[in-house]
Amino acid sequence: MNGSADLGKAKSLAYYYLGRKAYTQKELGEKLLKRFPPALVKEVLAYLSDLGYLDDRKYTLNFLENKKRARRGPRKIILDLQRRGVEPENLARVKENYSCEEEETIARELAQIKADAGKSPEQIYRFLLGRGFSLSTAGKIAGEFFKRRTNDAGTSDHRDGDSL
Repeated sequence: MNGSADLGKAKSLAYYYLGRKAYTQKELGEKLLKRFPPALVKEVLAYLSDLGYLDDRKYTLNFLENKKRARRGPRKIILDLQRRGVEPENLARVKENYSCEEEETIARELAQIKADAGKSPEQIYRFLLGRGFSLSTAGKIAGEFFKRRTNDAGTSDHRDGDSL
């Protein structure tokens, strides 16, 4: 009787947690392990997975879309998902669902904001890396802003020379 009562309490607590926010299997398992034995937690996680309430694949895709809207790069998203215990096959979905074009577009938008704020191409490059964009994307976008800056400086020097 006590085992089924504990199972009911564990399921109840799991439902409570899932009602507040989405969790990966690992995250929810860690929370439940604070109060219940491992065998019971494993049973609850399997039960919730069978019902579709705990699905790391769906979690990964939702997380990816939310982080894209927050203008995060794929490297940062993958790192965050790894920390949450998402399996490698689900991490591969990030690469499949985050195209190079999307990455460059988002990085370019962020770089423009930084450039408008007077940041140098080097600062833009470091910022993009910190946001999780690939080395190649950050280098390409920062290079574009370096060329613009160089062209703008050359144009303004040329105009100054003409006005003398």
